[in-house]
Amino acid sequence: MQEADQDHSLITCGEAAEILGYNEVYLRLLLRKGFIRAAQLGREWILFRADVLEYKENPPKRGRPREKREYAKQSSYWEMFGTVGIPLEPMRNTEE
Repeated sequence: MQEADQDHSLITCGEAAEILGYNEVYLRLLLRKGFIRAAQLGREWILFRADVLEYKENPPKRGRPREKREYAKQSSYWEMFGTVGIPLEPMRNTEE
């Protein structure tokens, strides 16, 4: 029962680096690239222990990917946030 509770606990980047056997600088690079789910609070990264253990068990394949990975796909500002009530057409001068 305690093992299941520990898997959903939050850990810091330093603790995750110890679990994976990586340097913290390299781990932060992996976090920025989206290999491991994490959130940045100020300067500190927060991770779920379960995500770190899953990455340790199933690391990504080495080498160049055959197609773009899901995390590498870029989306535009409008796809991410929608129009939020902003008209897409340029404003016209109606005073004439």
